[in-house]
Amino acid sequence: IIIDEASQTGPEGLVIQYLAKQCIVVGDDEQISPDAVGIDLSEVNMLVEKYLKDIPFNNRYDPQTSLFDQADIRFGGRIVLREHFRCMPEIIQFSNDLFYKATPLKPLRQYPSQRLEPIIVRQVKNGFREGDSSRALNRPEADALVDTIAEFCSLKEYADKTMGVISLQGEAQAKYIESKLLTRLSPAEIEKRRVVCGDAYAFQGDERDVIFLSMVAAPNERIGALVRGPDQRRFNVAASRARDQVVLFHTATLNDLHPDCMRHKLLKYYSNPARQTQDIDLSRCESQFEGKVCLAIANKGYKVIPQYRVAGYRIDLVVEGTKNQLAVECDGDEWHGIEQYEGNVARQRVLERCGWRFWRIRGSEYYRNPEDSLKSLWRTLSEMGIQPLSGTGFDEENLSKHEQRSTVEGIGWSPQPTDRIGLADITAVGEKREPIWQAPALPDSLVQQPQTQEPKPKSTTQIVAESEIYNYPPHFFFSLAHWAKEREKLKPWERRLMFDIGRYRTRGWQISEKQERQALRIIQEATEAGFSETKG
Repeated sequence: IIIDEASQTGPEGLVIQYLAKQCIVVGDDEQISPDAVGIDLSEVNMLVEKYLKDIPFNNRYDPQTSLFDQADIRFGGRIVLREHFRCMPEIIQFSNDLFYKATPLKPLRQYPSQRLEPIIVRQVKNGFREGDSSRALNRPEADALVDTIAEFCSLKEYADKTMGVISLQGEAQAKYIESKLLTRLSPAEIEKRRVVCGDAYAFQGDERDVIFLSMVAAPNERIGALVRGPDQRRFNVAASRARDQVVLFHTATLNDLHPDCMRHKLLKYYSNPARQTQDIDLSRCESQFEGKVCLAIANKGYKVIPQYRVAGYRIDLVVEGTKNQLAVECDGDEWHGIEQYEGNVARQRVLERCGWRFWRIRGSEYYRNPEDSLKSLWRTLSEMGIQPLSGTGFDEENLSKHEQRSTVEGIGWSPQPTDRIGLADITAVGEKREPIWQAPALPDSLVQQPQTQEPKPKSTTQIVAESEIYNYPPHFFFSLAHWAKEREKLKPWERRLMFDIGRYRTRGWQISEKQERQALRIIQEATEAGFSETKG
């Protein structure tokens, strides 16, 4: 049996497992989980203590623990799917920054020929909130949103786009917007657009081409900070439902919101989404030469991605614009043989047939005069309509770190996933671009050039000691927590810490130095008290 959206199912879903010899549980614990509204948790805990006393982790049999959490606690060994096919990169980056830092999602959607602006922010300056927090209503904000939907429905670029509305505070706003849309749009238009108005719960597992978000909050009423886990999961769902475009309507400004509030984080990111994605990892560049070219492009304000993967190939650097991309290849001085040269030629031809355009540069050409060697690149980017973002990508310190980076990765390292890319990810269907052929450059050793050559990087090796806590498998901590509870050993917070570290190890999350020190002390105390499970 395959159980999908298991993070939405509570303990009542456990009975499904009795129907199967083997069960695959699929879910996302960073999205909406059971709410347990109106349930007296003290009664639940009493029943657990009475009837489930001898069952491991019985304290997790509560309405707020999902079936996905149950499977994660008891079985572990999760397989993380990192390919993301729904959202444009700028849209899913908000979730990556806040919720998936340990295992970031990789957006694989190729830019369509007529790409919408991924994120639009509209402030409603005359907005105000009425009603309490559970029935909050911001009529000016809702009216502006309805006007925009009606306007978009008349525009050619939105001709075939589906639409949805998500209220970020309660259902009253969504119901009001729905009632207004029924008077502005015909039933046929609403059906064609698949218009749905609701909160994040109404959109869990669903998607639309364009999503309209209404923040509702306004400074005329007290604005509480949304910082709890359920609030974070709601915003994660709301911010990741749009395929092509998300439009945020807000009355409150950043100054009105607490910095830790999810509203503040969403508005701050949406105010400059392109700039937020400029966190470039120069360690992915394969040479100092490639890193220097990458740095030069980023310092001009362009969005640049090192070692871009597509259709089973790698491109040294890809410069992205709103509606176009340019492949930049850095040809070093070393000769790797005729087979690799012919392979590079074949790879470029395949990708150009898929719509890619290439620009190439030799190492000796760059080192002879870096500024002049890149002039044709800036012209090419301008011709293609690829414009710089605001600001620059990074500074010279990043390049220094790259040149001296360790060949042994530290504790936080995890291997890159294997990419799975289909034809739809190579280029938009029916999109044709005239290939411009520019063969990979022969190495400078075979071309008569001045003797200026790329300086050889010094190889450095730095051994990073593995933390002792990582010698223990995740189930070790779960077993210790269960052992301590059964025998009433350790303090409640110490048992909880062991359980949490087991979860962190299962999910690949980083463990702080303080948690590590406490955990090692607790393990020593538990061992002295009789806990004997080995490290595995």
